Amino acid sequence: MTDKTILIVEGDKLFAESESKWLNSAGYKTKQVFTSEDAIKIIDSKKDEIDLILWDITVEGKIDSIDAIQEILEKNDFPLLFVSSPFEKEIIEKTKSIFSYGYIQKNVDESVFVASVKTALLLHDRNKKQVIKERDLLLTKEKFSKAFYNSLDIVSINRLSDGTYLDVNNGFVKILGYTPE
Repeated sequence: MTDKTILIVEGDKLFAESESKWLNSAGYKTKQVFTSEDAIKIIDSKKDEIDLILWDITVEGKIDSIDAIQEILEKNDFPLLFVSSPFEKEIIEKTKSIFSYGYIQKNVDESVFVASVKTALLLHDRNKKQVIKERDLLLTKEKFSKAFYNSLDIVSINRLSDGTYLDVNNGFVKILGYTPE
C-alpha cells in the first residue's frame, strides 16, 4: 500500500472510474474531477494531499486545459502525466510548452498505465532529491566563499605542485598590500 494520491482530471467519467480502479488496486488513493475549474479548486484547497496529476488534455470547461495546467504548475511542483485518446499531432503541439512526465493513451493496458504512473512518481522524487542536493551544494559553496573572502586573516589557495596563488582573500590583500591579480 502506498500513501500517494493521484488526481484524475478526466472528461470521460467511465474512463475516470477505470483509472481509479486500476490505481486503487495498485495501492494508490485517487480523487476525480471533470473540469479544469474543479482541478484548480481541488489543488488550491488540497495541494498537500496530491502527489501526481493525470490530466486528460481534452477536458472541457470554462478554462482551457493548457491554461489551467500552466496556472497550477506555476504555483505547485506536481508530476504531470497527460492522458489522451490516440495521439494527435495537434495535442502534442498544444502540450509542448508544459513540463510533463509523458503521455498515456486511453486504450493502454492496465499494467502499462500503472507502470507509467509509478515511473512518473519515481522520476519526480529523484528530481526533487537532485534539486535539494544542488541547493545544499550551492549553500555550502556560498558559506565557504563568504568565510574565505571575508576573513580578516590571510587566506590563500595555492597549487600544491608549484605554489602558484590561485586565489586570495580580502585579509591577504589588506595585510600584505597586494592586489588579487
